[in-house]
Amino acid sequence: MSKIIDNAEQFLWLSGRVLDRARFEQLFRAGSSQRVIDALLPYRNADGGFGQGLEPDFRGPVSQTLALDSALRTLEGVEGADALLKPALDWALSIRSKDGGIPNVSGDVSPYPRAPWFV
Repeated sequence: MSKIIDNAEQFLWLSGRVLDRARFEQLFRAGSSQRVIDALLPYRNADGGFGQGLEPDFRGPVSQTLALDSALRTLEGVEGADALLKPALDWALSIRSKDGGIPNVSGDVSPYPRAPWFV
């Protein structure tokens, strides 16, 4: 198993974002939870949501539900993440539809690079 972990770490050093490396370190190398939070903060928007290319399928700056999903998955098991969670969930509640659902895509994404299905 150690070789697999070592290979994954090498891959992240070659191709991963700071966020990916921080999460790996936190999970497998007794790294700091605060480092994960600090690496995630640049993806957070003033509205409490997440964007800024956190999710590779949408490279735009505006908050999107898919980026929120990525942020929440990243924060799972990260100590001290509560300060990010309330604003993020408040953002999600602010975009919900009348039936309580949250749209897959929020707002106008057409000006930004994105996967073809992201409409």
